[in-house]
Amino acid sequence: MMRLPELSSIIYQPLKREHTLIEFRDILIAATAIAENPCLATLNTKHFKRIEEINLLEIRSAENKNVRL
Repeated sequence: MMRLPELSSIIYQPLKREHTLIEFRDILIAATAIAENPCLATLNTKHFKRIEEINLLEIRSAENKNVRL
């Protein structure tokens, strides 16, 4: 399994090249999700949609009381 620093670098490089960088903490979250291969559930799909390798589950609203993770 690839270590998080290396995986973070792999995620970072194309984002930087395409001038679509996201916050580094989001890169670390994405690297962890890819390494562990779970589905990442988030309200913030804006940043994570830029990363093709991530398995993303969009939570539509924080107000939705029926959302259980």
